[in-house]
Amino acid sequence: MEKVNAKTMVHQDIYKQRCCIVEHPFCTIKQHLGYTYFLRQGIENVDAECTSMFIAYNLKRLLDILSVPELIKSS
Repeated sequence: MEKVNAKTMVHQDIYKQRCCIVEHPFCTIKQHLGYTYFLRQGIENVDAECTSMFIAYNLKRLLDILSVPELIKSS
């Protein structure tokens, strides 16, 4: 723990930048997709639920960036 804390203190600027980048998707998932808690129990089930939630978020972002015809054309 001491090594991790020391490394975090040395690279504090990187961790602050990462925090800003990572917080936006979580906020979007919670507020716009209405996903505030896990419905399943157990680490494997929660992991699968979390994975599917992030896939849905990434698909939503992809469709916001590209239209459906552009996406079909590019594949």
